[in-house]
Amino acid sequence: MGRLTPREQETFLLLAEGLSNEAMAQRLHVSERTVRAHVAAVMEKLELDSRLTACLASYTFLTERRSDARPGELDKSRS
Repeated sequence: MGRLTPREQETFLLLAEGLSNEAMAQRLHVSERTVRAHVAAVMEKLELDSRLTACLASYTFLTERRSDARPGELDKSRS
């Protein structure tokens, strides 16, 4: 994750939800073209070969992060 820009990190985390480019664009308040660029950059920087692999990597990252967090810790970081 350290190789990603803050916006690419947001995009990476949204991939775990299985959202379409359109849905991610609405959440991030950007165009679908911008989302496609962020997804492509994430895949390149993390050396992932497909969107499915990127979604699974994001889901795994979030799952591991949640299991490592103390109770309530993630809720505070979302505020």
